[in-house]
Formats: sequence, C-alpha cells, structure tokens
Amino acid sequence: MADSVQVAPLAAERRSWLTRLPWWQGAALLALVAILYRSILARLFTQWLHDPNFSHGIFVPAFALFVIWQERQKLRSVESRPSWSGLAIIVFALVTVALGILGAELFLSRVSLLFLLAGMTVLFAGWPLGRVHQRRTAV
Repeated sequence: MADSVQVAPLAAERRSWLTRLPWWQGAALLALVAILYRSILARLFTQWLHDPNFSHGIFVPAFALFVIWQERQKLRSVESRPSWSGLAIIVFALVTVALGILGAELFLSRVSLLFLLAGMTVLFAGWPLGRVHQRRTAV
C-alpha cells in the first residue's frame, strides 16, 4: 500500500542547478573561460575606455547584472532542465572563436563569448523559453 503512494519531493531536493554545482567545478569553468577570452576581453575593455564611439559598452555588463538582480525571484522560480543541445552551441562558439582568432576578426571572436554563455546556460539550466511562455486560449 505504501508503494502506491507517491510522495511529493522535498523543497531541499528542488534546488537550482547553480546550488547543485560544486563550487570548484564552477570556479574551474570560469577560469577556463577567462583564460580562453582574456586577450579578447582585454582588447574590448581597452576599446571601451579609449574610443568615444564605444565608451557606452562598459555599462552593458553592469546593466545586464542589474537586470538579472532585479529579476532574481523570477529566475529562481524557473525550473531547470539541463539539455545536451547546449553542447552543440558551445562547440559552435569554440569554432567561432577559433575562426575569429585565426582570421584576426574581432567581431567573430567577441560574439563567440555570447554564444558560449548561451550554450553553457542551455547545457546547465536548459531552455527556459518553453516554460516561461504559456499558451493562451481564446475566450
């Protein structure tokens, strides 16, 4: 009789992917990304500081972090479903950064960081768009 009753999962078991990831694995992943993109980000930051046409770029990461902080409650409530399709996006990002470095193309090497972050998000947290938008029925 007890086998037929399904018990609801405990709140501690429904932790986010970020809290399940051991800290040293997250630090190692961050270190690898920093090593891979250090020269690209250094040149980008230098351009933000010295080129008046791109001086607003320094505020973009700060604004993105502010938006994430503002929406932190919504982001915590999104159920994570890691997906292996993020690995394909990561491979695409790594090929793009290699082509950008070998071809001395700044745009490709810089935009590959965005693809890498998107791929890691999908790999570790899943595709959030399917769970955020719900179908609306006509009244």
